[in-house]
Amino acid sequence: MAIIYSYPLYAPKPEDLLIGTVTLDENAAVPIYDNPTVSFTVQSLLSMIATSTGAQNLQQVTNIGAITTNTVTFSSDIKVTGRIYDSGGGAGATGEILSSLGTGTAWITNTPGGVTSVTPSNSTFITITQNATSGAITTTSVLSATGLSATPAVRETQYLRGDNTWATVSTGTTYQPGAGLTLDTTTSPDTFKVDYLGTDNVVLSAGTAVTPDGADTIIINDATTGNVVQALISGLPFDAYDKWILRGDNYDATVAATSQDVDSGEVMDVAGGTIIDTVVGDTRKVTINHGDLTVTQTDNTGTPLTPAFGDNIDLVASASGTTQGHMNTVVTNRITIPSNPVFIGPADATTDGIIGIVPAPAQATFDGGYFLRQDATWSVPPDTKLTTITTNSGTVSTGVL
Repeated sequence: MAIIYSYPLYAPKPEDLLIGTVTLDENAAVPIYDNPTVSFTVQSLLSMIATSTGAQNLQQVTNIGAITTNTVTFSSDIKVTGRIYDSGGGAGATGEILSSLGTGTAWITNTPGGVTSVTPSNSTFITITQNATSGAITTTSVLSATGLSATPAVRETQYLRGDNTWATVSTGTTYQPGAGLTLDTTTSPDTFKVDYLGTDNVVLSAGTAVTPDGADTIIINDATTGNVVQALISGLPFDAYDKWILRGDNYDATVAATSQDVDSGEVMDVAGGTIIDTVVGDTRKVTINHGDLTVTQTDNTGTPLTPAFGDNIDLVASASGTTQGHMNTVVTNRITIPSNPVFIGPADATTDGIIGIVPAPAQATFDGGYFLRQDATWSVPPDTKLTTITTNSGTVSTGVL
C-alpha cells in the first residue's frame, strides 16, 4: 500500500480528483451495486458541504445532519412555511399552541383564562362595590359639579381637576392656515401669507362666482404705485360692447324680423343664396363668390310662330350685361305685319291701282279662259268684233278680229 505522507503536498483545485467508493442506495433512480471504486472532483465534495468560499448555508449543513444538541440562537425573524413539530414529533392541530414542558415542548389546547376574583378599592371620588353572591361589580362616581359650565359647547372642552372641580384647559393661542392663507412657521413669530398658488388660492377660495356687474369692485395691482387697490369693473379699459344690429335691404321698421341683434358672444352666419357661395378665410374675412352660370342658346326649338296680318313681332336687336355676368340691357325691334290688302285696279286715268292679294279664282274658273280683270275679278273676255280702226290718217279697214 502506498504511504500517503510520502507524496508531495499540493493545494487542490476544484477540478482535481479523489478516489472513493460508491455505496448502494436502493432508493436511487438508478441503483449502483457492488460498491465500485470511482473518482470524485474536489468541487463535487465542496458543493455538498460548502460554497466555493468555504462558508456553509443552512441547507448544506442539514444535508449532512439535521439534528443538533447545541443551543441555536436566531438574532432575526424566523419564517416558517411548513409545520413545527414538538418534542414528541407531533405537528399540532388547528387552534393548539406550542407549550414548554421544561425539558421539551408539546402542542396543547389553549384553555382561556379570566379574572377569578376582584378586590374593590375605593378612591376619593369613586366607590366600587361587589355583589357577594354574583360577584358583579358596581362603580359609583362621586363627582362634583363645581365649575362645570352650563353651556354645552364650553362644557365639552372642560376636564375634571384633581380637586374634583371642573376647569377649561388653557393651551395658549393656536393658529392654523385657512382658505386662501398659508401659515409660515419659519419666521418668529409665525406669519400669515396670502396664498396665490394651487387650487385653494385666495381667488378660488372665494365665494360662489356670479355674473359681474359694472358696479362690482375688484382688486388690482396699481402699476404706478405698486400697491394693491380696489377698482370698479365699469372703470376698466375694456370695450363696453353689448351688441350690434344686422339689417339688409329689406329692412322695414314695422317688421321685427328684418332687424336682428347680434349680442356679445353670439355668431353671425353669412349664408349664401342662389348662385352665391360664402367662404370664411383665415384672416377674419368672409369671401362672397358668384357661382358658375352657363347660358345655353338653342335655336329653332321653341313653339313655331304663326303671325297673322296686323300682328306685331318683337325681335332682340342687342343685349348687354355687367362684368359680374348679369344681363341688364335688352334692346328689341318691333315688326308689324301689314293688314291684308286686296288688289284694286286704277279707278280712272288719274288714279294708280293698289298692290295686294289677288282674289282666289272660284271653282267655276276651272275650265280655263278666265282672266283677272282690272276690278280684281275673274271673267272670260267678251267676243269682241273689230269693226273700225281709226288712225291719224283716218279709217283704215273694217272686219272681225
